[in-house]
Amino acid sequence: MKKIIVILLLLSITLVFVSCNSSNLSNANNPNLPIIQAAYDSLSVSEKKEINGDWRDANVDERVVTKRNGSLTDPNYDGKEVYVVTFSSKRSNVLGDISVYVSKDKKKVIGKGYRE
Repeated sequence: MKKIIVILLLLSITLVFVSCNSSNLSNANNPNLPIIQAAYDSLSVSEKKEINGDWRDANVDERVVTKRNGSLTDPNYDGKEVYVVTFSSKRSNVLGDISVYVSKDKKKVIGKGYRE
């Protein structure tokens, strides 16, 4: 009887470790995570609270941005292709989603999209 309990205990512990590691692997397999992380770190506390779901699920696109699309903190990127990280917002029906511009070369935040 002791052997069965020990085997069940070991199986339970193994399952816990496997489930924890599989969630870490899914994040490690996301090549956009450093870009999303940089964008997320640039958000204000209120913007972070506004995000729907997990911030790691943000959408990453490549797009040419201009001063008409949003506020650029680095004017050298006006008219250049950058990463646009879009976080789904709880207030998207009023203001729209949160878009953050990240440079492709240095992976640094260079601006944000306008919200209505």
